Amino acid sequence: MPKAFWPCDFFVTVTASFRVLYVFVVMEVGTRRIAHFNVTTHPTADWALHQFQEIITGEKPYRFLIHDRDNIYSSELDSAVKSMGLRILKTSYRTPQANAFCERLGRSSVVSKR
Repeated sequence: MPKAFWPCDFFVTVTASFRVLYVFVVMEVGTRRIAHFNVTTHPTADWALHQFQEIITGEKPYRFLIHDRDNIYSSELDSAVKSMGLRILKTSYRTPQANAFCERLGRSSVVSKR
């Protein structure tokens, strides 16, 4: 059952030249390994959908995608992901602990760079 969930999230990092980058990450809950990640300077719903299309192949037994209520996850994006066979689980408002795996990863990455 742990392999049934894919939590995902965006977090922000700043480069040495003060450039803001958005990091998108999808994790495997059971192993806590990063299943997919990518970086962009301007995240859009189309860009995020392309990331999901790269990872959702149907070869692995994932059934649920967990994400927060960020505007990047539009209803069109959710519909497209549902058509790929995954059920969308949205976290409640202002509850980062509901997606604790990805939230912890984002916080660890920021802290480790200080």
